[in-house]
Amino acid sequence: MLLRLHSAWIGLFFASLLLVSCGDDSSQTEQGAGVVSLDDELPTPKGDGADPAEGAVAASKDNSGPTQADVAEPPVTPNPAIATGGEQKSVESASFADGRLSGAKAINDWHRSLAKKRQADWARFNPQAGAALQEFGAMMGPDSRAYRASLKLEQPQSLGSEFATYARAYGEGDLAALAVALKPTPDPSPAWLAWAEALAVQGVQQEQYLIGGRSLGRVIQGMLSLGYSRDRILELKPTAASLGRQAGDFMAADDYEVLSGESMYVVRSKVRKQGKKHNYRWLADFNRKANYNLREGETLKIPRQELSVKAWRGARIVVVFAGEFPVRIYSCSVGRKGQETPLGSFSLGICEEKPVYYPSGLPAVPYGNPDNPLGERWMGYKESPSYGLHGTNSESTIGSFESEGCIRMHNTDVIELFDLLPVGTLVEING
Repeated sequence: MLLRLHSAWIGLFFASLLLVSCGDDSSQTEQGAGVVSLDDELPTPKGDGADPAEGAVAASKDNSGPTQADVAEPPVTPNPAIATGGEQKSVESASFADGRLSGAKAINDWHRSLAKKRQADWARFNPQAGAALQEFGAMMGPDSRAYRASLKLEQPQSLGSEFATYARAYGEGDLAALAVALKPTPDPSPAWLAWAEALAVQGVQQEQYLIGGRSLGRVIQGMLSLGYSRDRILELKPTAASLGRQAGDFMAADDYEVLSGESMYVVRSKVRKQGKKHNYRWLADFNRKANYNLREGETLKIPRQELSVKAWRGARIVVVFAGEFPVRIYSCSVGRKGQETPLGSFSLGICEEKPVYYPSGLPAVPYGNPDNPLGERWMGYKESPSYGLHGTNSESTIGSFESEGCIRMHNTDVIELFDLLPVGTLVEING
């Protein structure tokens, strides 16, 4: 969201007086009426997040009216139930004479489909391939034991030799053996992506988080590189969130014993002085805490890995990473044609709760006004303060191309993100 020069100086002048950072301990913010620094003592939150603090002011530029609705996936036309009969001509063939799919094309078609739509159109597959994919679907569910037992006896051939190779590795071994077979590749195939997602899902469900987390990161990158739909990628949100909640079980950490009277704010300040940039929500999640309450003598795990953010402009996706492990996935909106969201690497600078909007050449629009497009939070870039991540006054437009260059998010998501990320967090925006 570009500002006119005179408006930018005005916004930055007010920001220097009133804005607070995402818990930046070095900030010197005046505590005037209605302004609360994130460095103040936090109220005890309910549930697993902090109560919103009252009132900081933001300097940003965005339009207040959407111009394009959320982009939805085209519906799948229902067909009759899976056909029976039909002779398989070759296990490696892409499709059959009657147009039904097998081999790599069947896997690709099935894996790109939304999970809720996979049962609607089995007639497009050759019967053997369709049956094999239905059985493989158990790998995306809570219990794959029966499927693994069947693979010990026979691997499906109708989906091609590569798929059968991964099936054999899993049937004769375990998740670790499958991970070895699915060595990282810069050119993922349909069979590789399908089995890599199955490895991610089962790894997290079976509490083998290192295996599952690494595979999940590769699957996200593979889906994005091959142009999977954003809705399909967003189906990975629960797996990433589950991985984030268990991060303290498998990621490197240092122990910290809570002293008498110490709050999460004090602990966070101490670890920052040691050069570790963390915020309240990440510390709480890492220790499986539903709130920020601490007790004397409690041992906290302080993660050695800081968080970072990657966003993909084309897919309108934001992913939070802890090293190579995705711990959150969010939907977002980006800039419209002619005002595209800038690509490159940035770092978070000034971050505010309940931001005020400064439209170019017009009076400031206070927080809560329907014409204020910034929503509940603002997180601006140090390198380009007119751009950042923020909430929205139009939830239904998230997922579209309608901003003036900023990344817009659902308000519930941007509140969570605000509590996870400290000042200095790296943000990488890809095409």
